Amino acid sequence: MLDARRDGSEALAELAPERQSALLQAHFLFSVVWSVGANTDEEGRRRFDTAIRKLLAGDPPAELAAWVKAPAVKVAVPFPEGSALVYDYVLDRSRIKWVAKHGDVDAQAAMLMHGNAGSSVLKGVVAG
Repeated sequence: MLDARRDGSEALAELAPERQSALLQAHFLFSVVWSVGANTDEEGRRRFDTAIRKLLAGDPPAELAAWVKAPAVKVAVPFPEGSALVYDYVLDRSRIKWVAKHGDVDAQAAMLMHGNAGSSVLKGVVAG
């Protein structure tokens, strides 16, 4: 997935170290949202959105603060501020930026993540 792409985007090894880190962080965040955060209802999604944003900002919610032992790490590509949830975004790999999803999520995610609308895609979306 991180090798040279059919759409001509760079392989991970060809990116500058800070871009490599940003891309890997963004993929990790996408994975957290659509694994841990996907196992809930609408109210749970709103709560998860608030919790993950606070954790990423280095300000864990009170109910999680006792469990957070590691120092905060600056996130290279944080989810965008606003009313949309972290579920409402996909990663634009070419710009290493979260973009709002619109319309056909499967087709858009395939284009952004795989460079090919016929590719299999991850169901769901993240912020940015």
